[in-house]
Amino acid sequence: LVCGRVRELICAKAMAQRGGSTNDLMRELGKQQFQVRNHMRWASRFDMDELVGILLACERCDLALKGSEDSDAAFVRLICEFAA
Repeated sequence: LVCGRVRELICAKAMAQRGGSTNDLMRELGKQQFQVRNHMRWASRFDMDELVGILLACERCDLALKGSEDSDAAFVRLICEFAA
């Protein structure tokens, strides 16, 4: 769920940089307006490098969750990376 939202925010950021609107994002993602209503505003709070970094952190967490690491510790580490 977290990875999916981060990907949506990356799309919103890219769309905003190209001058797109929430309606454009809605069509691109195949979602209803209520599902993407805040994405452009949320994406504006990050730069693209931050969003990509968060996505990479999600990938590391996902690998840890599927591996032998403690699930709780892996997820807490992910949340700490978001807060940093």
